[in-house]
Amino acid sequence: YEAERYYREFLDRYPGRPERGFVTISLAHVLTKMRHLDEATELIKGVQAEFPGTREEALAGSLQNRIVSVHKRLSRLPELEAWIKTQPDRIFREEGGLELALGYLATYQIDRALSLLKKLQEAPDPRVRAKALFFLGLASKWQGDFSEGKEIFQLLGEEAGLEDELNYAAQTELADVHYESKVYDEALNHYQQVYERVPQGSWKALSELEQEGIYLFRIGDKEKLRDRLDKLKTEFPNMSSEFK
Repeated sequence: YEAERYYREFLDRYPGRPERGFVTISLAHVLTKMRHLDEATELIKGVQAEFPGTREEALAGSLQNRIVSVHKRLSRLPELEAWIKTQPDRIFREEGGLELALGYLATYQIDRALSLLKKLQEAPDPRVRAKALFFLGLASKWQGDFSEGKEIFQLLGEEAGLEDELNYAAQTELADVHYESKVYDEALNHYQQVYERVPQGSWKALSELEQEGIYLFRIGDKEKLRDRLDKLKTEFPNMSSEFK
């Protein structure tokens, strides 16, 4: 990771700069991705000791929780790998190969995760294939391969018999791919499709809020934004006043 070198150089050259807390947290985050968890933990403890009661301490605490989660996942993986090895067909089960692939993703072992998610496209259970394909799309998107992510989420949206929750998640991610690619009209179109398809609930509210964000921050259409805010207040009267 080139970022690791930059963060270390900054801290070496400017040990007294006020930004050092945030830079240290960023370095700890990179080290977490590299699975250098002991060093990342020591850096986090240093930030918590030096910046009590600040935003830096809060961010450090959040990253520390993430490090603990990665530790737990890493300790679980050898047991799961051994369990699958004793009966190879377990690789195609949700509690087997799919859980292992998600464990690799959660511990930043992206190449191993991608390889296994692709293998899971051979699973006899269509639900396992669909879930594996969804996470394959997510991993592609996280790596900045928006073209691959777009293709996968479009494919999922066309799949017959897809579970509703997975369908909504795939279409929301497709909208976000368009957003990240700065194709805002397509992003709005897909968020609106989610809004129209789903019953009342979090997916509907999320799609509406995302559309409002695009109108406000990317398109600058304040009149359209006001219309959508009024709609949101009517359909979600119990929503926090922060969104109204």
